[in-house]
Amino acid sequence: MSHSNDKIMVGRSEVSPPRISRFFGRTLFVNLGSAEEKCCTWHCVYCPKELEGEAGAGEINKKLPHGDAERLEAGADAKQVIAAIRAGVAGGAELDSIVFTSTTEPTNHPMFAEIVSMTRDLRLTLGASWLLQSIGPGTQLDEKKALEAYRLLDRFWVKLDCAIGELFESTLKPTHGETLQGYVAKLRSLGPLYIRVTLWRDLANKALQSWTPENLEKLLALLVSLNPRLVHVSTLKNIAPTSNLRPVGDEDLDTFAMRLHEAGLDAEAFA
Repeated sequence: MSHSNDKIMVGRSEVSPPRISRFFGRTLFVNLGSAEEKCCTWHCVYCPKELEGEAGAGEINKKLPHGDAERLEAGADAKQVIAAIRAGVAGGAELDSIVFTSTTEPTNHPMFAEIVSMTRDLRLTLGASWLLQSIGPGTQLDEKKALEAYRLLDRFWVKLDCAIGELFESTLKPTHGETLQGYVAKLRSLGPLYIRVTLWRDLANKALQSWTPENLEKLLALLVSLNPRLVHVSTLKNIAPTSNLRPVGDEDLDTFAMRLHEAGLDAEAFA
């Protein structure tokens, strides 16, 4: 275990010091993979690593190994991850959340369920009350180990930006041929949902933006049918000026969140 720029490095994982998140309050972020690489089942057009990859920077979508030897190594890493989390929360400041996210889709880690379980045990030992959360596409949540982790978390935030099949496939680009219909069926099987919606514009190709009247209407109807416990509506941040992608305005985000409220859903907008 080593330290770099205040981050605690654990093998191929890293734990960031607590910071204020606009979504989660004071949060400790855990990336179960290297920040220099991407390990995810989706290739979203707005993902910073995908945008870097188009310019030749970074390694895109490196796979985490899942063989027996690698699982033993990951098991050793898991204990170090928990030690790093313990060190990260040792400052004494009140913490609202621990969130598994960043460049590695958490469910890609072969020991994710064990890490979540040990983090729950740590919370109990410390008498803490922070929420244990994760963010990911949710495409692997029909697999036993990933589903085990999902059920141990307080909140697993799944993504849902598009409600048009062609738009879903062309902008979120699932690796394993996931279709919108199959993805939604998977979400319906999970039980209580927490959903993150990212909305954006594309100056070069409006067919590749989520902010269209058709997508918004269908997305509203789909969200109502899924009836999640909470929806976070946000837009892009820190997009390079050379990109064709642009954020949606604050008022537009607030308007869409209000429409969700009017439809009976709990929703928050984050510009």
